[in-house]
Amino acid sequence: MNDYKWVEEIPTSHLSNRALVLLSQFSRILKKVNGRHLNLQDSDLTTSLVREYGLTDNAELHSIFTKLLVEFHSAVELKTPPSLSRSALAAKGSRRISRVNIYRPNK
Repeated sequence: MNDYKWVEEIPTSHLSNRALVLLSQFSRILKKVNGRHLNLQDSDLTTSLVREYGLTDNAELHSIFTKLLVEFHSAVELKTPPSLSRSALAAKGSRRISRVNIYRPNK
């Protein structure tokens, strides 16, 4: 479960409405499957989510978790300063030739 350590570090306040809806669905299905639920107002909500995901083999819960990962990536991208975002870091590491804009007056 160390692959999802970054999920545990996302504050609940940074989650989108879509992520909260998916978390609610995850919690409802989890309750039906094995009687446990997620406290959606818990400050450690993402930690509980990762723990419950690791304990279940339910295909529907795994599907919702995959959708949540997409939302979490968005939350991380939106809350990370542009200088530290994954795309900016990837661009810094690439060896692309930068384009030069040349002004050519109309004749």
